[in-house]
Amino acid sequence: MDVDEKFKALLEAMPEPVTDKQSGSTEKSIHNAVTSTQKASATLVQQRRMKAIFKGRRKVKKQEEAVAKREEDWKARGEKADAQDAALTKSQDGH
Repeated sequence: MDVDEKFKALLEAMPEPVTDKQSGSTEKSIHNAVTSTQKASATLVQQRRMKAIFKGRRKVKKQEEAVAKREEDWKARGEKADAQDAALTKSQDGH
């Protein structure tokens, strides 16, 4: 295929130029397409923000659960130490 044939094929593939009569509907179509794209991207951004918020809430919840578990462990260790002290005191009083 030489250059002229390629050029002819390219010209045939191109759409016809827009007439003045069609320009109003073309502008409206372009405006609608842009508006739809903007709405879709705004929705996507909102979804990403919500996802980040929920991830943050999950992290906070996990951290709160970890703190509560550490407090329970600390309390259990304290009670165990108190029981051991009481047993030691009782055995020393018995001697």
